[in-house]
Amino acid sequence: MNKPSQSIDKHHMRYNIVVLSAILAVFLVITMLQAYFTWTSINDELQNREKMEVNVQNEKIDALKKSVADIVDSSAPAFEQKLDDVEQIKALLLSMVRQNEDLLGATVAFAPDYHPENGRLYAPYVYRMDGNIHTKMLSYDYTQFDWYAVPYKEDKSGWCAPYADQDGTYLLMSTYSVVLHDVSGKKAAILTSDLPMSELSYVTDVIYRKSSLRSIIILSMQIFGILLILFIVWRAVAGMRKMEVIHKENEAISGELSIASELQRAILPTEYPKHDHLDIHASLTPASQVSGDFYDFILHDDKLYFCIGDVSTQGLGAALAMLITRTAYRTTVNRHEQLSVIMNEMNQSLVAINEQHMYATFFAGLLDLSTGRLTYCNAGHLHPYLLSDGEAEQIDISANVPLGITDWDFETQEMQLKHGSTLFLYTDGIIEALNQQQGAFGEKRLALHLRKIAEKDVKPHAVVKHIKTAVSHHLGVDSTAADDLTMLSISYV
Repeated sequence: MNKPSQSIDKHHMRYNIVVLSAILAVFLVITMLQAYFTWTSINDELQNREKMEVNVQNEKIDALKKSVADIVDSSAPAFEQKLDDVEQIKALLLSMVRQNEDLLGATVAFAPDYHPENGRLYAPYVYRMDGNIHTKMLSYDYTQFDWYAVPYKEDKSGWCAPYADQDGTYLLMSTYSVVLHDVSGKKAAILTSDLPMSELSYVTDVIYRKSSLRSIIILSMQIFGILLILFIVWRAVAGMRKMEVIHKENEAISGELSIASELQRAILPTEYPKHDHLDIHASLTPASQVSGDFYDFILHDDKLYFCIGDVSTQGLGAALAMLITRTAYRTTVNRHEQLSVIMNEMNQSLVAINEQHMYATFFAGLLDLSTGRLTYCNAGHLHPYLLSDGEAEQIDISANVPLGITDWDFETQEMQLKHGSTLFLYTDGIIEALNQQQGAFGEKRLALHLRKIAEKDVKPHAVVKHIKTAVSHHLGVDSTAADDLTMLSISYV
């Protein structure tokens, strides 16, 4: 039996690791550079767009502030005419706020003691809140605030810095103030109009929100790309390391198989026994480093003990099973002469240790070279051929069970060989050899070749060589056998 194996070229694998690492490193650098330049370009574009949008927004804000200032400036004369009539002042404030939706609120903050009947400080305030317009009096000392103090002191209109309203809306706002004068030209009050800071900044907030979101999306995509490359590199390195481990394991297995192969070659007989009535030749071509096939022969005086076998497992298991079976054969042959005893004792030994349910097909023979009497016993193996008188015929065998399966009472068979007769024994690798078209060599083709040999030259060496060549031609130049090719040929001279 055979287990096909493939070895990994260590140097080739390391070369692939280096090349792949270099490619991924270059790809990573290119991606990072692309990410950097893309990021820089987008940032530049965003900054330019932001500047443009800010400029546009500033123009809108300036237009809004100018609009509010114009409203207040144009309304100031009307308020100056009604400075002594607080009810008219309130009505004017209410009308100005109601007619101008951009205004958050408006007030006329009189100078201290201008209306002593209403207290030292008097400032009616009209403002928007929750969609409604409300009226109230400022309850704090407004003279301390810039929107009042600065224009009153400088007698000049203008916007004040943003501040938090202390009464009414409680919002962050900016106020435009205009100084109101009485008929004598004396500063009498400050007319104001309030704009909430949200009106002056919401577009800018949107710009930065859009820029931030866009930046986050682009940065996320670039980071994802880099992480993806790093993941590919990590997987590649992990895969290469795994291949390295597998390679080392394969090297270890290959070493073990080499040792097993050497042991197998060492135990197969290397010299053929010498006898006047004997000519013998054998061949074993393994399909891989180790073989599950074996043959053996031992000459005791005029008696030739021989066998051929094929174990059921593969790889190191095949090597071990072959060694055990062949050792069992040698041990029993050296202890017993009768072939039936040898077979039964071998089978009992193999059954007793066969926890892995392995077995071996086996054919054993005993040829008395002084008489030509052949005693043989088959254990599930293929029919041997007898080449004699120009014919090649299968000899009659009892099937029996293979060795190692179960207890069995093996019985032997006998036949008489003529001088010049040749036995040909083989394993199933011969007839199961497949060519490129998946056609098997087959039993019929084997029989045909053996008949041709029987008509010309039946010497064991010639028989084995002819069949080996025929199988090789059948396989083709680029094909190898998937199973071991084993043959044993014995002539009674």
